[in-house]
Amino acid sequence: MTRPPSTNNEHRSETRTAMSCPVYVRGISDSGERIKIHATTDDISPGGLFLKTPQPLKRGGLVFAFIQLLNGTSLAARGKVVRVEKKDHGLSGLAVCFNQPQLIPAL
Repeated sequence: MTRPPSTNNEHRSETRTAMSCPVYVRGISDSGERIKIHATTDDISPGGLFLKTPQPLKRGGLVFAFIQLLNGTSLAARGKVVRVEKKDHGLSGLAVCFNQPQLIPAL
């Protein structure tokens, strides 16, 4: 399902696609420690993604994400956490803006 960009203070220019995929994330926690976590995407676009994590990452922090897309293609990307939200069940929602995405074709 494709959702049009929202008009409520969002700065993205690409259309987001709702997609739940596993993602491996390395970054810096709110407390400043380096962490490696497994999470799930909520939606993704060519310029970034929104994901749910069991541990919040630092807003403004740099992250590396490796995502296994539904079609078998993988995406490796470096980016920056631009928004952190509290979600249900103790999860955190993170908006990540990519600065170095790279698609890896399925074998």
